[in-house]
Amino acid sequence: MALTNNTDNIMFLNINKGLFVKSINKDETYKRLTGLITGVFFKKDFYKTQEYDLAMFTIEDGDEKYILSMKCNTQYFKAMCNSMKSGDIHDIYTLEPSYNERENKATVFVSQNGKTLKWSHTRENPGVMPLAESFEANGKVIWDSTKQVQFWIDWCKNQNWNNEQ
Repeated sequence: MALTNNTDNIMFLNINKGLFVKSINKDETYKRLTGLITGVFFKKDFYKTQEYDLAMFTIEDGDEKYILSMKCNTQYFKAMCNSMKSGDIHDIYTLEPSYNERENKATVFVSQNGKTLKWSHTRENPGVMPLAESFEANGKVIWDSTKQVQFWIDWCKNQNWNNEQ
């Protein structure tokens, strides 16, 4: 038995300010990621004393393998899932995160076969997706998307991602 470093040549990525970032070398950033999603798993993670759900998407493109991790309670996760639902999970996706710092808005543009996928559910046509709920705290309106996040986690868990190449 011996210690090794990442024998599968897996690149671990997350999204920061509209770019894919290598988890190890944060200086390397990428605008888009293309590949077949071959699996998704979820785990509980912690930051300081805060617990959150983390989605880990396995994405393959030929011999290249990526693990894209993102917090489930982010606009990136909800937007990516909402767009992916409009596509074919057994086909290659191109993912392109975006972040507008002035408006503090984040999204992931998702395309297949050269066409940008639209959201499957919108505020105007939510279908079965729960809408975020608002409440007031200390004179501020707070939006709670807990039910919406759980909807997308459940959707991911119920897909047959078995797309091994």
